[in-house]
Amino acid sequence: MTEFDYQKQAQSYYAKAPVLIIGSGASIPFGLPSMTQLADHIKDNTDTSLIPPDQTGNWSEFCGLLESGVDLEQALHQVNFSQEATNISVQAAWELINSCDEAAYKQSLIDRSTFPLGKLLNHMFRTSLSKIDIITTNYDCLIEYACDQEEAHYYNGFSYGHTKRLSTLDHVKCSRTANIWKVHGSIDWFCTDTGDTLSF
Repeated sequence: MTEFDYQKQAQSYYAKAPVLIIGSGASIPFGLPSMTQLADHIKDNTDTSLIPPDQTGNWSEFCGLLESGVDLEQALHQVNFSQEATNISVQAAWELINSCDEAAYKQSLIDRSTFPLGKLLNHMFRTSLSKIDIITTNYDCLIEYACDQEEAHYYNGFSYGHTKRLSTLDHVKCSRTANIWKVHGSIDWFCTDTGDTLSF
């Protein structure tokens, strides 16, 4: 029986450019809210006086679902909110996530070892890989901060600059890039009155 070479197996996995999938559990150690905390915050901190009168029944139904133990995503799918009511609850969610995200960002400026993900990306880019794809359901910007900490270029659907605009993958060319695919959106994406999507 021949001895299995685990080092060669690991190298072959790296050569195949593995996709990293980051879920909400990865953000919690950095002070970001869990889905339960987010649901409680939306329920308890949404300004219900702004909810249109024809949506108050839906809002009560939504809160009842959360109180009965239905998770946030399921509750949102079960209640038919108007766009206006949706925007009001999104604002409450954004306020909590953004404040926690900002605290994590400030911590990363003080402590250069904040994000183990950055170390992993740095290690992976020591190979022949030119790109790494990262898929996340998270709205926060921790992955971007981890890339920043390691001075790794990233693409998340937008151009570089303070006011970022939607762009294609080839907008900025660099030898190594982490592609961040945020399937649920991000706290730094905004829609203008003219319908343009920008990132700040």
